[in-house]
Amino acid sequence: MPAFLLSPVARWLALGGALLVLGAAWRVEAARREAAELRAVAAEAAVVGRDRAIQALEASAAETAARVARFQPIRRAVDAAPSSRACADAPAIRAALDGLRVQGAAGGGAADAAGLSASATGARGHR
Repeated sequence: MPAFLLSPVARWLALGGALLVLGAAWRVEAARREAAELRAVAAEAAVVGRDRAIQALEASAAETAARVARFQPIRRAVDAAPSSRACADAPAIRAALDGLRVQGAAGGGAADAAGLSASATGARGHR
């Protein structure tokens, strides 16, 4: 073995190099842990965002279903009315307008199917 490797300076240099390698390994491991924590936080935020989006879509679907149910009697009255070439005097247009008036008077609530059909037949009888 060479005499240089047995000297105290070489031993201190080897010890310093080993400590330097261990310190660098510790820093790399700390950076990996921090990156893993950041990925976990990002994944958790994505899950929360997904849940909020699902809730918003469900609320929108419920609102759309309520709107469809509210306007369904008007649509039935319009579909049931005989077709005509005259626009404003057409029974279908009158039924639609009467249905919208009934809903507007009810404060935007669901139209009364009996009231709608009575107003739709009333509109047909005015000719």
